[in-house]
Amino acid sequence: MKKKRIIITIAIIIISIILLYFIKVRVQNSAAKEIINNLARENYMYTKTVSSELHNEKAELIWKGTITAEPYVGIETCVSNGSALSKIYSYEENGAIYQRMQIQSGETGNGQYLWTPKSKGVKLNQMYTAPDLNYKYEGKEKLNGKNVALYTSSYNTQVSYESNTDSENKATLDTIVYLKFYLDMQSKEVVKIQWDESKYDTDQQVLQKMCEQNLSETDARKEVNESGEYKVITTITITERGTKISITKPEI
Repeated sequence: MKKKRIIITIAIIIISIILLYFIKVRVQNSAAKEIINNLARENYMYTKTVSSELHNEKAELIWKGTITAEPYVGIETCVSNGSALSKIYSYEENGAIYQRMQIQSGETGNGQYLWTPKSKGVKLNQMYTAPDLNYKYEGKEKLNGKNVALYTSSYNTQVSYESNTDSENKATLDTIVYLKFYLDMQSKEVVKIQWDESKYDTDQQVLQKMCEQNLSETDARKEVNESGEYKVITTITITERGTKISITKPEI
């Protein structure tokens, strides 16, 4: 009888430990979700690094960006040499998001950058501020000498294609984006974000081949894969935040 009581007590302790662990994980994930979701309501400045690789050839573009939440305005400036795209200006107007880009003119040939006409666009932080994501705690890491918590997530989305010559030739393809969030749990802030767009960009190429060459998805994907694996990782490092941050509309 005594032995049976001991076994029951041990079982209760083990079950209690397991329950406490899952409660702790749930609380941690809930806190992380709140910190990440708060980012969409913040004003902040950041450095964006886009690293790509194809056929063992690596390239890197660095951008400096600023985002204000209310009203939403975002601007990114490329600080790397050799980019045809110099600036991206994105803003909210009458409940819709518009954008203009400053790109190098192919007509002048003298390096002049011109602004594109106003068009429908997306928020510059839309890739990492979706409110309904689930997050998984992956452990602690060192970032600039400080302990940060790493959380991962992913979400399903679509790539789209519309022919320039046929407005009815519109198509979409399901894809997925993988995200990493580095959180300072003491200050309750997101300090770095990284997302893998490799599958997203590959699926975009597949869809384009399907539409332009009238290929099946299988054949189009085979052609894209034969051209070599394409990798692209984007990293956002937040450098400054606060309500005093503002954006001056560029001279367009």
